[in-house]
Amino acid sequence: MRKGQTMIRLLFGILAGMTLMYLFDPRHGQNRRQMLTERFRRGKDVTSQSGDIIQAGRDTVSEVKDRAQTVAGKAQERFGQTVQDATDRAGETVADVKDQARELNDSTQKRAKAAMSNDDRE
Repeated sequence: MRKGQTMIRLLFGILAGMTLMYLFDPRHGQNRRQMLTERFRRGKDVTSQSGDIIQAGRDTVSEVKDRAQTVAGKAQERFGQTVQDATDRAGETVADVKDQARELNDSTQKRAKAAMSNDDRE
């Protein structure tokens, strides 16, 4: 076995041992495990909420796109060249909605990280 692999295994073993000592400490281990469990639950809840928001954004984008296509189809029958302008505007609207959905997602993720870091301070 190479010297580098031996060192990595040794460090991994030390880290694993320290983690186990931290979690199974007779005085504070149970509290630490409960705290970690609660943090994982909160993180899971925030992630779930973020996923719901993202899905709602996707649904909205899809709905706007469908409406824009319907409007464009009807307009094309009536207005010819004006349809291209309407389609372009609809595409811009869809792009704007996508941007808003991304911003909402980013904001949600930042709030989730902030909530998790606030938990770390407690």
